[in-house]
Amino acid sequence: MHLKCLLLFAIALALAAGPQTKPADPPAGTPKEALHSLNLAQRDGDAAAIRALFYSKDERGEQLVSAMADYAAAFAQLHAAAEHAYGAEGAVILTGDVQAESAKGLAAIEKATVTLDGNNATVKYEGATDAPIRLTKIDGRWKLPVSQLLDGTDEKAGEKGVKELLAEGQIARTMAEEITAGKYKEGANKAKEVWRSRLLAPGKTEKK
Repeated sequence: MHLKCLLLFAIALALAAGPQTKPADPPAGTPKEALHSLNLAQRDGDAAAIRALFYSKDERGEQLVSAMADYAAAFAQLHAAAEHAYGAEGAVILTGDVQAESAKGLAAIEKATVTLDGNNATVKYEGATDAPIRLTKIDGRWKLPVSQLLDGTDEKAGEKGVKELLAEGQIARTMAEEITAGKYKEGANKAKEVWRSRLLAPGKTEKK
């Protein structure tokens, strides 16, 4: 089914179900809790939760968060399609061991050191050489300033990054739809070969 048709179908189901309560915000009462929630949101492709855990003061940052959330949702869709078509082992071949990577990240968060300074916090991972992660407390919830993801990048580079994330998200969604339709009956390795080739293609454009 075409992606647009899927979206319309989802909207129809939501309307048929009647009034819906607003999804609860992900837990973020402490800096580690916020990072824990972000880990799970990325693993599950929960775009709304990812957006809720970042904050931005400008449109440039909002576009980046939106692109990251879009890609996470598309990647999760691809992983789910692969697992349904090829089983858990086949999904690992195509997208990597998502569950194991998430568990590894959660363990690293637990071992991290948190330094508080009023409504600001830094989280330093054990053995990490990168700069600590910064968080800010807003209305009682810890969020990640998206500005730290743009540190050292100019506007042109930022725009390129957003475009690449959106393009890769579209490729992942297309692959998921094709796998669901039974296009790659040769197995997960064939699907992985096609996916990687598309990611490396100049322009990364997908035509339906």
